[in-house]
Amino acid sequence: MHIFIDLAEKIIIFLSGMIIVWLFLTAGFSTTVISDTELAYYLRDNMLLNILFLLLFTAAVLLLWKKWPIFRRIIERISRDERYAFMIRRLLLSVIFLIGFTFIFLAQRTPVADQYSCAATAGEILDRNYESFSAGGYLNKYPNQIGIIWIFSLIERLAGTENYLALQLLNVISLTLFYRALSKITDLFSSDWLAGTAVIFSGMMFIPAYFYTTFVYGTLIGLFFAANGFYWCLLFERDKKAFQAVLMAVFLALSIVSKSNYLIFVTGILIYELITLLSSRKVRSVIAVCLIALVLLGTSRGVAGATAGLTGQTLADGVSKWSWVAMGLQQDGDDHSPGWYNGYNARTFEETDFDTEAETEKAKANVKESLTAFAAHPGDALKFFSAKNASQWNCPDFQGISINQGMNSSGKLSGLMSQMFSLRGVMLMLNTAGPLYELLVTGLLLELILGRKAGNSHPEFIAFKVILIGGFVFHTFWEAKAQYTLPYIMLVIPVSICGWELCFKRLSVISAVSGSAPSAGIFSLWVKSWLIGLAAVIAVVQSGLFPPLNILFLRDSKDTINTVKYATPLVLPEGQYELLAPASQGNMEIAADNNPVNGTEQLYIRPVSQNGESSECLITLIHSSEWDRQYLQLDADGMLLEVPDDHMDDGQIVQSGEQSNSPYERWRIYLCADGTCRIMMAEKALTFNEEGQYLYITEWKDMPQQHWILQAAK
Repeated sequence: MHIFIDLAEKIIIFLSGMIIVWLFLTAGFSTTVISDTELAYYLRDNMLLNILFLLLFTAAVLLLWKKWPIFRRIIERISRDERYAFMIRRLLLSVIFLIGFTFIFLAQRTPVADQYSCAATAGEILDRNYESFSAGGYLNKYPNQIGIIWIFSLIERLAGTENYLALQLLNVISLTLFYRALSKITDLFSSDWLAGTAVIFSGMMFIPAYFYTTFVYGTLIGLFFAANGFYWCLLFERDKKAFQAVLMAVFLALSIVSKSNYLIFVTGILIYELITLLSSRKVRSVIAVCLIALVLLGTSRGVAGATAGLTGQTLADGVSKWSWVAMGLQQDGDDHSPGWYNGYNARTFEETDFDTEAETEKAKANVKESLTAFAAHPGDALKFFSAKNASQWNCPDFQGISINQGMNSSGKLSGLMSQMFSLRGVMLMLNTAGPLYELLVTGLLLELILGRKAGNSHPEFIAFKVILIGGFVFHTFWEAKAQYTLPYIMLVIPVSICGWELCFKRLSVISAVSGSAPSAGIFSLWVKSWLIGLAAVIAVVQSGLFPPLNILFLRDSKDTINTVKYATPLVLPEGQYELLAPASQGNMEIAADNNPVNGTEQLYIRPVSQNGESSECLITLIHSSEWDRQYLQLDADGMLLEVPDDHMDDGQIVQSGEQSNSPYERWRIYLCADGTCRIMMAEKALTFNEEGQYLYITEWKDMPQQHWILQAAK
């Protein structure tokens, strides 16, 4: 039996090791930037400079340890003095909470898209409005969201509907308590208090998590529940107390309720418990396995049953899960990044008249078609999956910046927040988050290399690594999003801390803390083999001698910072600007006329050439410092160009309306390579219809009618 257990553990270490090596090399050779329209841009990095940064970081810690006695005394006291360590932890957790609270308070973000739908549906349920359960309704399409909707219903019952600050405050509390739970997990396998304290310190420095405090979608709430469930699982293994098993089951079930993606986390914990059971054959392991299996099998059914009992509504099967996989295997031209959301699942669900089984068959055929194409063209498959995974796992902010940029505002932002999310501020945050992410994945690699020696390995890491494997495989085929992979990276922070701790112990930096003599043979044969192997791979990729390796780590990406510039909103100097039509080059007036699409009487925007004469009806661009958004104003009456609320379909005519702080009157101006501009609202571009002489929105297709000219107003 032990042979099979050892084999299973080696397979887990091998598979997670492959993922960690890929993360390290990909982070060294490239960086992914996600735009506000969810387009991924792959920027080429210099691996040698990144390695130099890692060496300088290591040298700085060595120097602090040897030359700054205060630093050494603080580290030694944290390591040995439990009371002092917990005082430091409380201070760090308070800082995390303060940063998170300050961010949600100043950002004034209000949810859009699925976030808004979940919060709005929660309010509807409180009002006993169950339209979302009917065909085409939100819960009819996405019944997997019912758990977080019930949680939001509870919060909204106490704090009131549309109280998004209360939901965001729950995120801040969840983030703070998640790091507390993660440090307590670390304490269970660490020989001192330093590692657990370092986990919280790393969390305080982990920038992306703060961006998700405004994201009311269950991500941080579910992560808090999952971490606490694993903590009580480990405690139950140690102390064998019944209440610990109950708390384990409750927390794990709540993580699935918060977000169904945490099924992967719970499954990883179950696999860890199965390995523990087979190796120890203890009764408590049997109990833990049974309870976790019950959570996996019964949580969704329990929530569905409770929903039926409370509302009298039965949850439908919703959008087929196969359609998410089908979408995750699609490369939809240049409009969407590989495997990212392109509306396929919602579109096919409507086309099949909300029939899950019919959509499933359609999606399976699409999956088969994609896999057949990949099998016929393995080079294209390598390029597709490398780009897809890099867009999810190698984005330093994990899409947090673009998510906040795309949300609505409940008021006028302060200068500080406006500067933070300006182009300069965004680049500063990315340039800060990038090296921190590099340190994190390097710590994972160090644990993989140095944790092999007896006494350095921790059985609990099997759970972390199984969860990492599950997440990587699942999101390789599922719809892609960097927000999905964030929890996996946050969860493995203790593994990274352990890797750096082993590294510094090998370098005799903190051997005095543990009371042991410095490890002999800093560069053992095992370590030398790893260093030689990594150096060889880096050299081959740098030389370009083996193209598949370049594709795998995106070394050959042609995207540069100049490319990203074209995907970043244009920041204009103060002043008035006239917007000229792409084709006629004429000034623009507002005209009341019949709608050229359906003939109804409607006020819409029509560009009219004025032969160079000035007009009081010019369209003027007004730059807003808030998130670098632009407004297009009609000089004659101060009306703004807008899209009718929630009418973002291709072909929708642009109209005029009074300023209302609506997202449907906020445009973004992007520079084009030819010196013109494209004017975007979400993923739609302002387009000039030359035949009907009107403006409408459609997908960006790089057509001449979508290239606009700005000039200073006369």
